[in-house]
Amino acid sequence: MIVLDSGAARLELIPDVAGAVRRFSVAGREILQLAAPGAEDALQTSHFPLVPFCNRIPNGRFGFEGQTVTLPPNLGDHPHALHGQGWRAPWSTSSAGAGQAVLSYDHPAGDWPWAYRAEQRFSLTETRLRLELSVTNTGDTPMPAGLGFHPYFPRRPGEVLTASVDGVWMIDDDVLPTEHHAGVWGPDWAAGAAVEGHPGLIDHCYTGWTQTATLSAPGQPTT
Repeated sequence: MIVLDSGAARLELIPDVAGAVRRFSVAGREILQLAAPGAEDALQTSHFPLVPFCNRIPNGRFGFEGQTVTLPPNLGDHPHALHGQGWRAPWSTSSAGAGQAVLSYDHPAGDWPWAYRAEQRFSLTETRLRLELSVTNTGDTPMPAGLGFHPYFPRRPGEVLTASVDGVWMIDDDVLPTEHHAGVWGPDWAAGAAVEGHPGLIDHCYTGWTQTATLSAPGQPTT
């Protein structure tokens, strides 16, 4: 485990488990959901990277520049390839110290027929954690790619999420986005809405996000 401290802020990383975050806390408050004891799977951690793609590829099959690619399932018996390879592999520690760390993952060509190198950069101060994720195609042919983060936030009593979005892709029974709904659907996140009481919202894909979101709870600091 890698531990970074800066004043009251503390960040714990577990490179061997998907290059994931185990803990991020400030003054004893858990900003991210604390990982399960002895976590050995990304889904048990506080946060993990999505690389070289996010969400699901239907039945793991797609075409790119005349080439058909078929990826194996990577989440139990779920038939659709999910989130790429980075979250199912150990990462290496390239550097760590003085409030900063760099983790890397090198993927050789295989079922995903392109070699690439992914890097995560963590920078911790007393008031901020900055995360950067990048991917570099190390092969000789063009490669499709997409990146994302997968954090878990602990839900506090009265928690409200505020995020400016302009629509949402609705998912089907296979958790694949199939229909776009423009404007507000369900909670009005742009105006701020309670996060509790919406069991059907997980995995819908919101559009038009302005890259800023806040979580607030009565009498507690805003994240």
